[in-house]
Amino acid sequence: MAGTARLGDTVSCICCCHPPIPCIATTGIFVAGDPTVFVDNQQVIRLGDIAMCACGHPTLVVSASPDSFATNVGIARLGDPVSACPVGVIVSSSVDTFTNG
Repeated sequence: MAGTARLGDTVSCICCCHPPIPCIATTGIFVAGDPTVFVDNQQVIRLGDIAMCACGHPTLVVSASPDSFATNVGIARLGDPVSACPVGVIVSSSVDTFTNG
C-alpha cells in the first residue's frame, strides 16, 4: 500500500517542452482532484487529474490503483507516474491514509 495523493501534493518531473532549452528538472503541484472525496481534508487525486509544473506545463496521472476508487476512478498513490509533456512521479502523499494496488 502507498500513501494516497491529495490536492496540493507534489510531483517530480522532467520537462523537454522548452526548445531550444534542453530538458529541465521541475516539480509540480496537484491543482484539481475529486470534489466529493477527501483525505486529510484535501481532495483525493485520481487517474487523469492534473498537476501544474513550475515550468508552466501541466502533467496528469497516467496510472493509479486498480483496487481503490473515488467516484469510480482509480485513486493516485505515492510513486504513481505522471505524463504529458513533463514526465515523472508523485513524490508526496498522505502519511496516514493508504491506498491498495
